[in-house]
Amino acid sequence: MGAHRERHSAGGWRRWLTSGRIKRLVLKASIIGAGVCLISMAGPILASVTVPFLIYVIWRAEFGLRWDIAAIVILALAVAEGVWALVHVTLGESSPAIWIGPLVVLVAFASLCPVLLVRRAGAHG
Repeated sequence: MGAHRERHSAGGWRRWLTSGRIKRLVLKASIIGAGVCLISMAGPILASVTVPFLIYVIWRAEFGLRWDIAAIVILALAVAEGVWALVHVTLGESSPAIWIGPLVVLVAFASLCPVLLVRRAGAHG
């Protein structure tokens, strides 16, 4: 009975919460949530809210190459969608900038993707 009580005590929960499991769960959920937002109807604008989490995942979290690539791709698409929305609101839909802006962002992220992955591999390898 004593071991059962200790496992469910406040100290046990505190150790579980501070062990990093919650942080990993929240960060992976932000990657998945941003991906789901990108494929939904009004979600791409909501995906831009996850940009800080995605940047953190790319620079600090250690989930592996698959999660890093997913975070980079989703980050690029979320930022491009944010640029598209900004251009749409400010210049209107008939402007050619509505497609040039997001295209420039996607090309920039595509060129940075290998740099980010090599830097992370060098930092952790």
